Amino acid sequence: PLDLLLLPVLGQESTSYSEALPGPGLALPVCLAWGRLCRGSSLTLPGLLPSADKATDPSNPETDWECIQELCDQISADAEGPAVALRLLEHKIQSPQEAEALRALTVLEMCVNNCGENFHSEMGKFRFLNGLIKVLSPKYLGEWSAESVKSRIIQNLFSWTVWFPQEVKIRDAYQMLKKRGSFPIPLRIMCPFSHKPSDCLLAWL
Repeated sequence: PLDLLLLPVLGQESTSYSEALPGPGLALPVCLAWGRLCRGSSLTLPGLLPSADKATDPSNPETDWECIQELCDQISADAEGPAVALRLLEHKIQSPQEAEALRALTVLEMCVNNCGENFHSEMGKFRFLNGLIKVLSPKYLGEWSAESVKSRIIQNLFSWTVWFPQEVKIRDAYQMLKKRGSFPIPLRIMCPFSHKPSDCLLAWL
């Protein structure tokens, strides 16, 4: 169902990718899932969700860079910000709307460059990486996910292995996908940017 979010067990880091890929029977309404996630955090859902919705709104004719920067500031201001934001971005990246998923990936890329080591550490957990893998996997969301979205996820995973070699789970996730041979090996890495980029790709030689 398009209005449901598949979630692994919250508050528990998975030991493998397969353990964090739930079946349809574990689908939870988004409101309940977010209620559990935000419980105990000062960064409440009502405070973050409007900014994230605006930043990823597919009806906007242009990317709202100012809104994205404000969202990054909100995330950085709270210790639980990265975990909460990544759950929300995971859901939006899995959106059936190509434009919304691509906007969410843009926001993710900005967060990577602006939200610091805590965000990188949270991003490097199986819990979030499996959310990306589900978009690529025909067993889950890959059959109806846009090729542009899947290609950009792969590009990001490859880039993160270069930028964050200390995050071994990112490397493991990318290598697992690479061994499956279901996608071409990226020839370029995404270049970091903190504001609207003039060219967000660099040749990888």
